[in-house]
Amino acid sequence: MDGKSYYSLSQAKIARLQAQQLIPTPLPAYHISWDEYLLGYSLWIILIGLAVGAILKRLFGKLRPFMAAGTAPVLGPPVVRTEHDRWLSAELGKHLTIGEHLQHQACVTDIEPGTMTKGRKWYYVGLTDRRLLFLETKLGFFLGPTREITAQSERARQEVRAVRSDGLAISFDCTDEAGLHFWVIASQRRFTNQWLFARDVPRLLAHELARRAAG
Repeated sequence: MDGKSYYSLSQAKIARLQAQQLIPTPLPAYHISWDEYLLGYSLWIILIGLAVGAILKRLFGKLRPFMAAGTAPVLGPPVVRTEHDRWLSAELGKHLTIGEHLQHQACVTDIEPGTMTKGRKWYYVGLTDRRLLFLETKLGFFLGPTREITAQSERARQEVRAVRSDGLAISFDCTDEAGLHFWVIASQRRFTNQWLFARDVPRLLAHELARRAAG
């Protein structure tokens, strides 16, 4: 046989060939190895990889000049354009005290996106004129944060003694030696203020630190 022929077999023919010990009894189960599956779907994997790469290239091609812009930091309030913006602004508003104003809001994670997912925590973060508010949430079925708040914490702006940022990565050192490290999610499809938060919140707190040091 050349390996390219096909013979249609009925159950009767199969039984006869098995009786003659020409084919095994029972017949082996149909099975495709993982490398054959991988080879069969390789074109789709390549196409998906190219599409994701093109999206990321376009996204970060716009993000870099935005982050490097020398404009004055936006003092708020957050831009509200989407349903998710409105929900998050209202949710953070539940934690504001009398006279307190929300300046920025964003969705962040405590582990760099693209590295690992196990153990990752998701937060909604708000910067007010007095505090940093952290509302912990969970990852939903469609790999996005849910609207279920599982815990809440805060830091007074006066507790921040050092600020560092690198693109979407932000770190705060606090007066009790604790550190806050998180990454702002790059996509703005749901939450409009992501890039503004990543660019301007470190600037605002750094300016505040400089004023304290000078005064």
